[in-house]
Amino acid sequence: MVQINRSKEKELYFYHLDHLGSASFITHMDGYPMQHQQYLPYGELFVSQSFKDYGFDSRYKFTAKERDEETGYDYFGARYYDNEGPIWLSVDPMAHKYPSWSPYAAFFNNPIYYIDPDGKEGIGAVDHKNK
Repeated sequence: MVQINRSKEKELYFYHLDHLGSASFITHMDGYPMQHQQYLPYGELFVSQSFKDYGFDSRYKFTAKERDEETGYDYFGARYYDNEGPIWLSVDPMAHKYPSWSPYAAFFNNPIYYIDPDGKEGIGAVDHKNK
């Protein structure tokens, strides 16, 4: 849920997430849809629909990470991710734990199952949700 002040009245938006944490639908506090987005496995935007004419565009994109408007990269906290690559833009801080993997490989090359909440280490999306 995000609160945005455009005027003196408060507006609330609800983010409806998929299993990876990406906001598939965003609805207004009154229940009507504001935005619908779907992503390809590595985070490229596949579908983007805005409803009504409010010009609403969430800055939270793939796996609910903030997308930098200038570069188009997603910020995960420890490093940036290029969803068109699809690669990390800096070396994995936990690369020593996985010597057989490229330190730039994203989500253990399995973005359907693995997530990386902070850009440091991939974990199973299902395992993460059950904790």
